[in-house]
Amino acid sequence: MLEASTSVLIKQPVETVWEYTTAPENIAAYLPGTVEITPLSDDPIAVGAQWKGKTSVLGRTVDWRGEFTRVDTYKDTEFQTIEAAFPFKTHSSLEETPEGVRMSYHVESASGFGGVFGKMADPIVMRIYQRSLNASIESIPDLIEEWLAQK
Repeated sequence: MLEASTSVLIKQPVETVWEYTTAPENIAAYLPGTVEITPLSDDPIAVGAQWKGKTSVLGRTVDWRGEFTRVDTYKDTEFQTIEAAFPFKTHSSLEETPEGVRMSYHVESASGFGGVFGKMADPIVMRIYQRSLNASIESIPDLIEEWLAQK
């Protein structure tokens, strides 16, 4: 199984962090490779809600469709693909601490990138993704500040 995880401390109320990080229009700003995300209904995030999207990994863009398998408002979400060239699962959690909200993000793929780059290349691609994920998630505090200033 290939996995990448990271976390960041955000000095905002948990409600603000939740609102920003669960809005489909914001996700491409902080998840590397995310090109597009579209909810398949107008319903709020809930178990069973489906989204479709496009992800680009090292110049290859793939379409996917997935659904939320767990939603605990202001705490965490789990999402997994239903249709994808390389199936993946994500888990995002928010933990209130005295210093702020600790957002943790974890992504895993049991079968790697489905042969998109070849099985031998999957661990290398995942290391590259891990570095990108670390840098992207670290940008969330600034992204939220900009987002709040525009509201």
